[in-house]
Amino acid sequence: MLRVHFTGEDLVRTRVAETPDPLWESVLSLQMLRARYGSSVFGEWRVRAREDLRRAGLSGVVRELLFPLTPDASYWPDFLTPSEGLLGLEAGIDGVLATPRRRLRGELERTPFPGGVPLPLRALADGDRAALDELGRALRAYHRTVLAPYWPGIRERAEVDHAVRSVERRTGGIGRVLGGFWPMMRWRAPVLEMRHPLDRDLFLNGRGLVLVPSRFCWRGPVPIADPALPRRSSTRCG
Repeated sequence: MLRVHFTGEDLVRTRVAETPDPLWESVLSLQMLRARYGSSVFGEWRVRAREDLRRAGLSGVVRELLFPLTPDASYWPDFLTPSEGLLGLEAGIDGVLATPRRRLRGELERTPFPGGVPLPLRALADGDRAALDELGRALRAYHRTVLAPYWPGIRERAEVDHAVRSVERRTGGIGRVLGGFWPMMRWRAPVLEMRHPLDRDLFLNGRGLVLVPSRFCWRGPVPIADPALPRRSSTRCG
């Protein structure tokens, strides 16, 4: 269980993002692409996505680079989902490429790889510019191939969700918005509770929270793991 503790200042600064984040969707869809759950909703998309990646010659880079970086686990590198992603794909990729070397290594070493950081990712952990550029190209090509064709529908669902949350905020305040995420999350003022692999408490300390709508967030909200980073949580909007 993750318990997110709000102050009055946090409540003022909490908002629901108007649009999905292309990098959050990339990471979560990579997990969904190889998952065994969600077949009733994503089965057809998986078949098409795998075929589209094969035709585009991207199956290898997805298997060798993007899959290892996005394990369906309690943690994956936070640098893959920078706050710049809400400004668009290119801004998000620029944010990924600007990740300091110390943070790259620290987050990759924290990721639960069997046997430590895999050999193909060690150059990335060292902050190697060629490895970073390869990651940027891979993220861009993956999004173009398997997400861009569906992006208008993903964005439309997010806009509908945002409209509903906006009405809730006008009529009942941010408390009503947070309460509206039940049963995905439970709001018991001043604490927002959500399912999490670890039992922990997170104190926002005035930073607020950005709730990011997601099509591919399946089993529950996914928060940024590093408590020092801007607070964001990806939530399912349909």
